[in-house]
Amino acid sequence: TDEEFSQMMKMTIGMIVNTAGVVQFIYARPEEWYISDGLVTSIFTILLATELISPCIAWLDLGYKFRCLKRRKLTDEKLASLNEVLARGPNVKDPQQIQELKEAKRDVEAFKQAFAPSRMNCTRRYANAMKTFFCCLFFMPLMPMLALVGLIGICWQYWVDKYLLLRWHQRPIRPVSADMANLSLRFIKYTTPCALSLTSWVYLSPSFQDKTLVLSNFLMSLAIGGIFSFACPLSLWMHLWLSLPCNGTIVTAEHEEDYYQAQHMWSKEMKYHKDQFIYKNLPEAKNPEMLSPGVTSAAKAEDMKESYGVSAAKMADDATAGTADAIRMKGGRMFAGDADAGSAFTTASTAAAMPAPATIGATGGDDAATTGEDPERPLIASAPLPGSPDPGTALPPARTTWEFEVSHGYSAFHTDCQAYIEEKYQAYKASGGR
Repeated sequence: TDEEFSQMMKMTIGMIVNTAGVVQFIYARPEEWYISDGLVTSIFTILLATELISPCIAWLDLGYKFRCLKRRKLTDEKLASLNEVLARGPNVKDPQQIQELKEAKRDVEAFKQAFAPSRMNCTRRYANAMKTFFCCLFFMPLMPMLALVGLIGICWQYWVDKYLLLRWHQRPIRPVSADMANLSLRFIKYTTPCALSLTSWVYLSPSFQDKTLVLSNFLMSLAIGGIFSFACPLSLWMHLWLSLPCNGTIVTAEHEEDYYQAQHMWSKEMKYHKDQFIYKNLPEAKNPEMLSPGVTSAAKAEDMKESYGVSAAKMADDATAGTADAIRMKGGRMFAGDADAGSAFTTASTAAAMPAPATIGATGGDDAATTGEDPERPLIASAPLPGSPDPGTALPPARTTWEFEVSHGYSAFHTDCQAYIEEKYQAYKASGGR
């Protein structure tokens, strides 16, 4: 985006000043440029060191290394303690338990960050590449070998960044487009020819006795550079280069990618068919993550019915008990959800074994007569849902969900109110309806 490009340019200018500007200020006089330990020697050493060391520092991921102190605190005893607090859930009558639950959730988030690698700072990586290019460009008239140093530095950074992006770093929260690369390329096109002409005139003039010769060459190169920068679009040079016999055919890509291309940059949570509570329980063979053009991947009604019982039971259990999906840490450790009593692991079979919750205010039978519900209200079918346990087997007591009437139907009370309303209802029944 424009904001990220602006940040990148500011970082680039700062890096150029710190790398080349300071050395140029120290060796400002022309007689100090070619002496031993002068400008040429110093700038070559600085650029060679920074271009080789900077990608290595990014490869080390020092932030992840420093978080090892936090990771060591996740012992088996700490894991059992967190699971116990999360499985116990909130108790509206005990402020201490509520505070313990908040602290446990905060600790879980802290451990997730401690076990996760760092995210790639694309703005800084672009700024580092731009700094390498321009520093070598500025001093190339003094030392032409800096062109080779810049090429080696940019290639080295490219391979390190590619390895980290594909093998180590976290998936970016927001996929990065090619806009910053295109803006950087345009900036280089507009500034490089004129900047090279200017630095050639500045650094070569002291070495020539005839200053007018250098000036005339500078003006000619400045005019040619201006024509290249402002009169010739990038598309022209691209077509001229790609049309050469050795480069094959030209493939024109659209600026806006379609879904089939963009889906490879998105995580599962960003895709509706892998995040919706019914679709995500379908197997990969019936609900593939990556879709292909011309191949239908629509889920069939029979497949959805098979997983509807499990999905509905899990969804209702999350709504009544405030559960969350199990949190898997790096290395295989897993935090259980709030509803997993006494267990540090959550599996799909556990969710499948949970009973469908009873709903107060939406079911018929004796509860409707006891609670004074209207018998004419539509009732939920009593037949078991596909995937739910056999009605003949012994089941643990089902949770209840208290609801209230709204304009479009019924809505459940908040999670922290369910236990209180149930307690009052049981007291009402025990008192004989008084």
